[in-house]
Amino acid sequence: MDSNSENPNKQQPLTRKELRQLELQRRQQENRERQKLISRREFLKKLFVAGGVLLGGGIVWQIGSRREEQPRPATPPLSLDSLKRDYQDKELRLNSVLERVDQAFVSLEETLHGKLQSISEEDRAALMAPIETYKVNKKNIQRNKYSILISDLEARGEGSLRSPTELHITDLNYFFIQLIEDKTNVAAAFAPISRTVHLNGRFDPNNLLDALVVYHEIEHARQDAQVRMGLDTPQRKLEYNSFYTTGPGQRGRIIGAFEQEAYLKEVMVLDLLTDGRLREDAYKGKLDIDFYQQRLNVQQDQREILRFVLDGARIVYTSDTSLKSYAPSFVNFMNQQYKNRDFEIYAVNNNRLERVP
Repeated sequence: MDSNSENPNKQQPLTRKELRQLELQRRQQENRERQKLISRREFLKKLFVAGGVLLGGGIVWQIGSRREEQPRPATPPLSLDSLKRDYQDKELRLNSVLERVDQAFVSLEETLHGKLQSISEEDRAALMAPIETYKVNKKNIQRNKYSILISDLEARGEGSLRSPTELHITDLNYFFIQLIEDKTNVAAAFAPISRTVHLNGRFDPNNLLDALVVYHEIEHARQDAQVRMGLDTPQRKLEYNSFYTTGPGQRGRIIGAFEQEAYLKEVMVLDLLTDGRLREDAYKGKLDIDFYQQRLNVQQDQREILRFVLDGARIVYTSDTSLKSYAPSFVNFMNQQYKNRDFEIYAVNNNRLERVP
């Protein structure tokens, strides 16, 4: 056969129309993924629009919910080469962020090491669990999600544009990490469906609030892994994933106990980092936000995030709340904050999720 003759089996280049369609599919897939985030950033976006002050590790999938989004200008579809360059740029940026987060977690562990001796062995293990989870994931050669996306593009070529790969981690000791795409003052968010922790590019290793936010989201990754290890049938796995999937107009959901545990650990770690000052100030009713902003090196646009942590500390230390038992006032405080923002709250009873009235 003449080498210049057409080979009917050869894959033909994509037309512009096909590229536009594939780009639309890719963006829709990204939107679906973003809608599945257990996301502080989206919770805060919703609350600040409503004039609220709550910091949330809550579940929100509807981006920009409760407000009108300005129409965005149309963007041209990405070619295979431009998409690869985009991933490569994000891979490098994320590597820089990971270096800072690694540094912050090493410092956090070293600082806590001597201070943990003042609490019980059981509580020490509980507070160290998110740090240990992060350390284990450092061994994950796939933790930078962009490196996997680049490999997929290289392996599948234009086929990766036609049908974007949904990446899943089979080893529940591990999770993916990628960047938060939106501009936000929140350091991290967790997406359970893909087991991905999203990090803010502006993460500051000297800002202890940034470290605590990441600590909180790593706790969610640990909680998620524990649940998944107990899902012994495909049907139960499907039901669990379905819980984290909602459509437009549907209310967000949270598992109350997950948020209560993560926030309580966050507060207890902060108390240790301040050598018990947080607990003492909570008892006295004198939690000075200016003092803690300076002490933790918190940015000005993060004051409301810090305020919620301090409000949570006040409830924790003026009630009988501990890692073994949550006082009703603490549970009610957490639940009411989410109810006020139109969230559905679920409790785990007999291994089943039941909505809290």
